[in-house]
Amino acid sequence: MVKLHWISKGEQLWSTSVKLKTNVSYSARFFTSNGRKQTMNSHSLSSSDDTSIAVFPVSECQVCLEESSIRPLLCCSSTVCLSCIYFHLSSHISEAKIRISCPSCSHIFTREEILSFLLEKDPNGEMAERYKRFYADINREPHIKTCPQCCAIKEIDKNLFQGVRWRKNIPRHVTCDECQFEWCFYCHAPWHNKMTCKEYREGEKLLRTWAAQTDNNQQNAQQCPRCKVFISRNGGCPHMICSKCHCDFCYNCGKRRLGIKFLGSHESRFSPFGCKYNLYPDKPILRYTVRGLVAGAATLAAPVAAVGAVALLAVGTTIGAPTYGTYRLVKHIRNKNRARHLRSQSTLSSMNEDSSNVTIEDDDYNLAVEASLQTFKEEMEKREGILKNHLEESDDDSFDD
Repeated sequence: MVKLHWISKGEQLWSTSVKLKTNVSYSARFFTSNGRKQTMNSHSLSSSDDTSIAVFPVSECQVCLEESSIRPLLCCSSTVCLSCIYFHLSSHISEAKIRISCPSCSHIFTREEILSFLLEKDPNGEMAERYKRFYADINREPHIKTCPQCCAIKEIDKNLFQGVRWRKNIPRHVTCDECQFEWCFYCHAPWHNKMTCKEYREGEKLLRTWAAQTDNNQQNAQQCPRCKVFISRNGGCPHMICSKCHCDFCYNCGKRRLGIKFLGSHESRFSPFGCKYNLYPDKPILRYTVRGLVAGAATLAAPVAAVGAVALLAVGTTIGAPTYGTYRLVKHIRNKNRARHLRSQSTLSSMNEDSSNVTIEDDDYNLAVEASLQTFKEEMEKREGILKNHLEESDDDSFDD
């Protein structure tokens, strides 16, 4: 029995078994860990051996649609090649994002899974180191910090943070293992010998003064309200998103962009959450007064408007419902009367048409009778004339005899 399985970082992801019969020719193609295709046959393997061989099944990537040796993902068994996974992870890491989901499902990759994918594609570990730095900065673990100069991770013993007097146990002066840069582990600043962290922070006033200075109608730099990192803008709108902590803030005033539906947003002039440069930037007292009055009026007007709307609805329902019912009833009665009147008019018109037709027929009959009488009279006159002439002729003949 020869077992063929795919092992990565100690995890068996795909396995199958092939039973080799004696005197039977058998061959199988597989991909080794370096991606080269090899062929094994029954003559090179013994039926009694139990050997483990790394096998990568050949399938089509769901992202790039290319066939290659692909291991199915553990979360959803999707076939995505390592190159596409590496590109997916590196694009998120370049944006300082450590919460990365699977490209095929909603599963969130763990830290170990991400590092495993990155190291498998990039043995040098450059992208993995960047991920570790972002992970250390974003998670804010007290015993892990990054070097201020090269961003290399510096980790001290976690047990030193236990106890009541843990600050005295933690070394302040540390040296980076990569660039040999000396810095203070307390305030995450360059090493300040014979100077406390508070005194050194006072020296940062020069930096803050420079950041507050305006150049090209904008400040040189603005500090993130969450992680306190100075950010300089090279153009665009004042809407800023910190790439380190993903805080949403305004570059003009340095405040977080907040807003409530009924009180307005950061762009509203009269909203208490609005930017100070949108309304009286040089008159803070007047700005606070105006925005306070507007906010108070909105706060008081909201319940009054709600009560008024409810009362108006109740009054409208009480008065409007009977009125509307009466209006509909009167309209219905008028429509019925109008329909009845139209029916009576149509009946009268039909009766008038019938009487006119009868009158026309009577007149025609009288005319026909008169014409017949006239014709009869003329015929009688003709006959009388003929008879008279005949009598006269007969009289003349009798006198001659």
